[in-house]
Parts: sequence; structure tokens; C-alpha cells
Amino acid sequence: MKKYKVYFWISTGFIFLMEGVMPALTSQTELAKEGISHLGYPQYFGNALVIFKVLGVLALVIPNLPKRIKEWAYAGFVFDFLFASISHGLKQRNIKIKGLIFNGNENLATENSIINYTKLPVLLSVNQETILTKEIVAAYAKSFLTNYKSSFV
Repeated sequence: MKKYKVYFWISTGFIFLMEGVMPALTSQTELAKEGISHLGYPQYFGNALVIFKVLGVLALVIPNLPKRIKEWAYAGFVFDFLFASISHGLKQRNIKIKGLIFNGNENLATENSIINYTKLPVLLSVNQETILTKEIVAAYAKSFLTNYKSSFV
């Protein structure tokens, strides 16, 4: 058991340094600002990201915080690593995003904001289904193909 605690604190310490301390110290450098803008994100996104990273690492290292808060902090870092990898992968391979897919209950204000900001077509809106059948999947696939073809003709 002690061995796992050592692994835990080494990995948590690494996350604390690389995802909390380093961004807090370097976020306003020209290199950091260029990194954010190179990926196509506005500068305020980088600033918000640093704030959330610092809060996340504090949640990890402050003792006696509820486990649920620590779990969400770890989940936040998983999302951070995942979407950073996707952003860098798309940029390095010069892959352009062709369109948007919305899912869940419709939220017109949010969807319109995203559409106006990205200037991308909506390829599909997936409703919150109570049951998923072959027919429903086929209808979504047909809708996607129709929207895709009409957006790029």
C-alpha cells in the first residue's frame, strides 16, 4: 500500500508542477501567448485555462477536501490533456473541422453563439433519445449525409 502512495504523490506532484506552477509562472510570456493563438484560440481562453489549472492542482494537494472535488479535478486534467492532444493533432496535420454536431436538448442561445463564432455549418443535431434503434441511427446517418453534402457542394 505504501508503494502506491509513493506513486500517487510522485504523479500528483508532477501534475502540480507541470499543470499548476509552470502555467502560472509562464502564461504571460510571448511563447505561451503564441502557443494559444497558433492553435486558433483567443487569448482569454489561455488565461481562463491557467486559472482552472491552478485551481485544479490546489484541489489535488490541499488535504481534507472532499473526494468528489479531487475526482473532478483529475477529470478536468484528463479533459485538458485530451483536448490539447486533439488541438495539436488537428493543427499539425492541417485538418480542418468540417462542421458541428450538437447533441442533447436544444439550446439555441449556445448553439447560435457557437455557429456565429466558428462560421461552421451544422452537420447534425442529435436529440436526447429515450431508446436507440437501428431506424433512429439510420435517420441520423441520412440527415448527416444530407447536411454534409449540401454544405460542401
